[in-house]
Amino acid sequence: SDFFHVSKNEQIADFCRKRGDFLMAETKDRRSVRRTKRLLKASLIDLLQTKGITKISVSELAQAADINRGTFYLHYRDIYDLLDELENDIAKDFIAISDRHRQEVKKGDIYPVLRDFLIYISENARVCLTLARIKNHNDMLRKLRKVLRESCFQEWKPLQRYVGTDVYEYYFSFVQSGYVGMLEYWLKNGMKETPKQISRMAEKIILRGISSLNG
Repeated sequence: SDFFHVSKNEQIADFCRKRGDFLMAETKDRRSVRRTKRLLKASLIDLLQTKGITKISVSELAQAADINRGTFYLHYRDIYDLLDELENDIAKDFIAISDRHRQEVKKGDIYPVLRDFLIYISENARVCLTLARIKNHNDMLRKLRKVLRESCFQEWKPLQRYVGTDVYEYYFSFVQSGYVGMLEYWLKNGMKETPKQISRMAEKIILRGISSLNG
């Protein structure tokens, strides 16, 4: 072929150009997908301000996002599939926050991770509050409890030395539900306190609670 009749440098340059064009096209396609998904998620949150999840149709959502109905089905099975991905996005962000503070938690300092969870909620209050208020659907809060279990349970185990293994299981289950309950109450009641204030309160409850079990 003509490819083998040119110099090696020209062959490499041509290959790199074609590969670059391919990667650029792939990158543009990925950007387009991300943009479409962002539009759909934002439009879903907007529609949830005035109606329940069961009242929102794919056609209505697509129109709000200014895309055609077929494009929606390229990415999601139905409205609940989109909702699930949106909730998973938040859960992944919580996991990333937990990972950032892994070493501090191992040393028994739980305040920074509690604070950053709440800062994240405050910065994304409209989305989080909308999801938390969906009638007969509390998957976001359930997923946050799951994140705490999977991301924090092992890291908080230094606290286990105060109470023993069996009691720690009960204690962590209590903390897991209690902290998410505090977060939900704070969110639904207008976030009057700062993330730092609520985090300090949670820290005291968690640490004093475990000390009360000691002995």
